[in-house]
Amino acid sequence: MSLRILLQPSRSARRAVKLEPPLILEFDFSSSLENNHHSGIVDWSRIWTFLALVDEDGKMAAHALTGTLARSAQELRSQDAAQDLMKGYFIFENLSIRKTGNYRIRATVIQMDESANGAASLQQLDSEMIIVAN
Repeated sequence: MSLRILLQPSRSARRAVKLEPPLILEFDFSSSLENNHHSGIVDWSRIWTFLALVDEDGKMAAHALTGTLARSAQELRSQDAAQDLMKGYFIFENLSIRKTGNYRIRATVIQMDESANGAASLQQLDSEMIIVAN
């Protein structure tokens, strides 16, 4: 499994202004299949990413990140039906940061269990530093 940033907001931003471009993440199950840790069928509706904001020291910046902070995965489909990509993506297009400072956006991918009563954390990734000014 691997999580990577396909597109990240600019490294400089204004406080309380929508981040541009949007944050786009890709989650790839292919390596998990190669290591026989997965059956080959992914229920993308059970794969979610949650966002949080962390400061330069890695501490959570509570209530500083606004917008849609959780999304379920969208399956990335191939034009070639024979090619099973096993990839999903997440688009966060309405994010803003309410406080000035230096921050990273932390993305945590989880997989809900079949009963929806629990979840397992699959991977976590931090963005590049974003400097937020007035």
